[in-house]
Parts: sequence; structure tokens; C-alpha cells
Amino acid sequence: MTPSGKASFILSVAVLVLSMAPAAATADVVTFFVHGTFDDGGTFTGSFRLDRTNGTIPSFGIGSTGGSVFKGFVYDASRATGAANLFVNPGCGVIQLSFVMFNQSNLIIAVPGVSPATFEGGAITPRCPTSLTPNSFEQPLPAASMLRTVTGGQAIAVGVDAGVGVAASVNQLAFAVGQMLKTSARIDDPGVAGSADLYLGVLLSDGVTIVFWTGGSSLAVGSLTDVRTFRAHATGVPLAMPFVTDMPDFFAYQWTGSEPRGSYVFFNLVTRAGALAGGSATRPDLLGLATAAFSFP
Repeated sequence: MTPSGKASFILSVAVLVLSMAPAAATADVVTFFVHGTFDDGGTFTGSFRLDRTNGTIPSFGIGSTGGSVFKGFVYDASRATGAANLFVNPGCGVIQLSFVMFNQSNLIIAVPGVSPATFEGGAITPRCPTSLTPNSFEQPLPAASMLRTVTGGQAIAVGVDAGVGVAASVNQLAFAVGQMLKTSARIDDPGVAGSADLYLGVLLSDGVTIVFWTGGSSLAVGSLTDVRTFRAHATGVPLAMPFVTDMPDFFAYQWTGSEPRGSYVFFNLVTRAGALAGGSATRPDLLGLATAAFSFP
């Protein structure tokens, strides 16, 4: 796959997967899909919202999968131990975004930028030429010498709050055998032109396989590597008339112990109708995204 093809693919799949709370509508609050790889074979996937007016990150949901160094982790803004911030590194020409679960783990990614007000995302910078240490990495907390470096990835803007509002959440951050996973989702359409396809799914711990909820008790399997395999639970939904769809605990699953261990990502995605059918999509096709990460350690 060519570099341009990879970028197109990542943008198209900006569909995934961890918990984002609704925020007041403002054209300066932008949702970004993030996906990348680590040098130990692990990956990370999720999304965050950036208020470009004041440079804050009000919500995020990102899950990292296990590799040879780490077993993976879940970063979730809805938990009391979760926080995120950013700082500009002018010498490197990047903005470093830090996602923290206090006393547990820290994920830092560096993306080209000079100011939060003009931040548009882009390719993740693993290490600046002038840096002696990685600029993008994951590290357990309290800080230890052991870390794994991000080898590549993207942070891609997929919508603004002036469009369709979406939210996704799960009832717990981590699950044990016998416990019940419950997922909730919400869509707030203020009344925009056109029609949409609606997707709800979970990215499994292998970082590739997606299980889609297609309505009722029906499920379908797709792949992050091919958006043509994505299965919507509703297609061609008119958006001109405002509506709110609130789905608390719409899907429940009890863990048996046979499931793969690791991090998972629940997502709620809204696209322009038919946008993914051809295997690619542009930024205007992606109307809304929310993610909620969780784990089965």
C-alpha cells in the first residue's frame, strides 16, 4: 500500500473505537480519530475531542493493544483517574498530546502543529531529529525506564460539533469473567442536509476485527483494513429533520472467559449515506464519531 493509500485508508476507517461525552456545540471543538503502531507490535486506536479555542481536551477514549513489552491499556476521560493535556514543542514543530490514567499509564503522541487554534492533525512524529528520546510513546506510571515507542500513525479530524453529535459509552473500564458489558449510544442531529448511514461496533483486541451491531440481536463481522466490510444498523437516514436517538444499554454481553484478553474499543460512527461502499471516504463524508475503550485483562 502506498503512503497516500495508507492515509486514505486510515481516514476512511476513522470509525472506531473507545468514551466521549457530548459537549456544547462550537465550531472550534473538533473530534480526531487516532490510530498507530508501537515498536513492540502493539497498536492504539480511538478518538479525542480538542477545543481549539482554549487548547483543552475535554474527552477521549483510546485503547492500546498488547505487544512484546506492554499488555495494552485503556485511556478514558470519563474515569476519575483520566486526564489529557497538550503542549507545543516549537523546536520540533509539533504539538504533543498526552493522555494519562494517573498512577497507571501515559500515552503521548506528537503531531505537526504550531498552535491548538490551527491544529488539523496529521502524521504522528515518532521522534524529532533533535530529540535524544522518543516524542511519541507509551509508558507505565509511576514513570519507569521501560517504554514502547510509536513507530507511525495518524490523527485525523473527522467532524466538528456543529454537525451531527454522537456519544458512546460502556458501563465499566475493565471486565472479569461473569460480568456484564453494557453499551450505550446517542445521536443528536440538529438538522443537516443529506442522509446518513449509522454504525455501531466493537474493535476486538487484535486491533483488526470488528463486530458490528446491525439491530436487535443481529451481529456482523468486518475488518478495520477494509471499510467495505463495515455493516450499518441503519442506512439512508434523512438528516434534514432534527432528531435525537438515545440508546441506553442497547446491547449487553456476559464475559465467559473464552474471549481474547486485551483492550477493546466500542464506537458510534455516522457517515454520509453510501460513503464507505467504495472502500474509501473523504473528511466531509465522516459526520460524527465517538469511541469508548475497555478491557478484558
